[in-house]
This record gives sequence, structure tokens and C-alpha cells, in this order.
Amino acid sequence: MPADKTLGLGTLIRMSHKNGALPSAVSRSPSPSMRMPAFREASPSNDPPMYIASTIPENETIMPRTSSLSPWGRAKLILNITSIGNAIVTMVLTSFMASAPNDMTNAIGFFIAPPAAAAALWNVAELARRVDVPGGNGIHPGAHVGIRLVLCGSLITMASMITSLGFMSANTRAAYREVGPDGAVFVGGSGQKGDAPPVAWAIIAMCGVGAAIEFVLFVRACCEEDWRRKAIKRARREEMRKVECACGIRE
Repeated sequence: MPADKTLGLGTLIRMSHKNGALPSAVSRSPSPSMRMPAFREASPSNDPPMYIASTIPENETIMPRTSSLSPWGRAKLILNITSIGNAIVTMVLTSFMASAPNDMTNAIGFFIAPPAAAAALWNVAELARRVDVPGGNGIHPGAHVGIRLVLCGSLITMASMITSLGFMSANTRAAYREVGPDGAVFVGGSGQKGDAPPVAWAIIAMCGVGAAIEFVLFVRACCEEDWRRKAIKRARREEMRKVECACGIRE
């Protein structure tokens, strides 16, 4: 009965020293710790080399996993809930201010409500996503980068507009209300110009808080997106290294 022509790694190395060269499989091994179970003698009936494709597709999505029990996981949860509450209070205040008649600052309330509602809906969607998906992963960080930046810019713009219009409206009312019979301005008054209503100041403060929260979440989303891209590159480099090692051994 013929013996099986199976050569171990030590046999291959000893035979290679006799022939004066190392086999390609050994010389291309990435590290001395790599061991193959067996090498068979080359023959015309052997199969051609097998090339292993990468197991990571081009559209693979690697999400940064943030544990809900980690410090940032708890902080992000608090920020999301705070943003929702802040947006609800902002919409209530704008509806209250818009209900007052004959005020130039009322119209701005209709412009503040949409970004506040959008911030609330986006944070609700983030919380729902973290609860629904196993592992606590939220919405894709790339989407957060764009949406958070738009929400932050919108809230800052609305706060600036209501500040300028509130001062303009208050100053105009004070001037007209204190015009005396002789045409002098502020006659019979305190000499001080009017100020924006307290509701307007509250809305400005709420917009500032909402913009600050969105900016913090925007910066964090940028960091997570950067980590995700680096993780994809590392995984693909590791897959390519494994493919090169496998192809070298088969040769």
C-alpha cells in the first residue's frame, strides 16, 4: 500500500535546504507562528490557486457602538430628552406670543416653530432607533452631521431675528406712545426706550439652549463618523492582508 504523500512543514523546510531554496509558501508566510496542517506535493492534477474575496462589501456600514451605560451614552440620552423638552417649551411660548394681536414680534413665532418641531422630531427618532435596534445603535452618524448642523444654524438664526425684531418693535412703540403735543419725543415719559416682551426673551433663551445642544451633538456626530470611516479602513486592510496571506500559501 503506497504511503500518503503528505509533507509536514518541517519536512518541507528540510527538503528545501537540500535543494538550496525555501518554498514560496514558507517564504511568503507573514509570521513564523503561522502553521498549515499539510502541504501536498505539486502535481499536474492539482487545482489552480484559490483567491479569497474580501468579506466586507463596498457598501458595508460599520456603526460605532455606544453602550447606554457608558458616560457618553447617558449624556447623549440626557441631551436628547432635554432637546425634546426645550423644543416643546419653545413651541408653546411662540404660540402664546403669536396669539397677542398687533405686535410686530408675533410673526417671528411662526418661523421659530418649524425648526423647534424638527429638533423634537429628530431627537424622538434617535431615541426610538436606539430602543428598537439591538445594541443601542442610533441613526447613522453621517445623517446626524448634516441634520444637527442645519438645526443649530436654524435656531441661531431664529434667535437673532426675534432679538432684532423685538427691539425694533419695542423701541418704535415707546417712541410713538411718548410723542407730545409739541412734537417732541419721549415728552412726559421716562426717557427710556421700550424693551422686548418677557416672552420674547424666554424664546431667545430657549433657542440658545437648543442651539447649544444641537452643536454638542453635531460635534459628537462628526467624531463618530470619523471613527466609523477609520474602522472601515482598518477592517479592509485586515481583510486584504488575510487575502494576500492566503494567496501566498496556496501558491
